[in-house]
Amino acid sequence: MRLIDADALRIEIEKINSVDYGSISDYYAHSATSDVLRDIMRILDAAPTVEPDRWNIPLIEVIPQKTAHWVDDIRTFSVMNKFGYVTEETKTTHTCSDCNVGIVGLDNMHFCPNCGADMRKE
Repeated sequence: MRLIDADALRIEIEKINSVDYGSISDYYAHSATSDVLRDIMRILDAAPTVEPDRWNIPLIEVIPQKTAHWVDDIRTFSVMNKFGYVTEETKTTHTCSDCNVGIVGLDNMHFCPNCGADMRKE
């Protein structure tokens, strides 16, 4: 389990503009995006909360923080460009040592976005 700041997440979700999805005249895409955002807000508001103060124990004992490190690897990817041609690109991937999920192009991340492991301690 990973604790998040639900209020900060709510603010970020409210910043999303449904018109940014689909073409400017695509009413159905805008409507569907708005519906999804409303559903996300409803789920967020209904989510249970963890209150460690209720048990008089420190938060660190309620949820132990796991640590990991990035394993860098250089890989070649086949990418289709906008003209339909397939080209080869070489990129550095960063793989979490805990969950083995690879990420491309996100340098200096302090936490794994998949499992939440802290990458600063190892």
